[in-house]
Amino acid sequence: MWTEQNTVRLCQLWSQGYSAAEIAREIGAASRSAVLGRIHRLGLSQHDPLRAQAVAERQRNDQESRSPSAVRPTKPPTLYGDMAPDQCRWFCEPFDVPFMERFVCGEDAIAGSSYCSMHHKCVWEKPPQNPRADWLREQRERTRALLAALRQHAA
Repeated sequence: MWTEQNTVRLCQLWSQGYSAAEIAREIGAASRSAVLGRIHRLGLSQHDPLRAQAVAERQRNDQESRSPSAVRPTKPPTLYGDMAPDQCRWFCEPFDVPFMERFVCGEDAIAGSSYCSMHHKCVWEKPPQNPRADWLREQRERTRALLAALRQHAA
């Protein structure tokens, strides 16, 4: 499993701030623990200043990409009371400001929505599901169906 190519890729990803789980998925390792064991055997340190800086940079980038406030609108915000019916209604201000004095996104809303395309995703699209959770949900449904069939047969 630990070919020279995988080991080199492991070292590159580790120095770029990737977690052991992300590295395992990337190179197809058996588990996160296998990656951690290999890192330990190679003598790579988690306390390396360059790695710490790379981890901090990746976390900052991840937070910015997930945050709806990271969206940079092309139009200036509009007061809620002054907006047109086809403008995005995403509030840009905290809720302690009086309602009609709050600023909204003001971008063009997509058809059939009150929001622009970016804010529509924030409101309506579900986050990706965990495959393990899907599997557990299927198992529970099968168990319930089996129990219902057994109860019906027993009655």
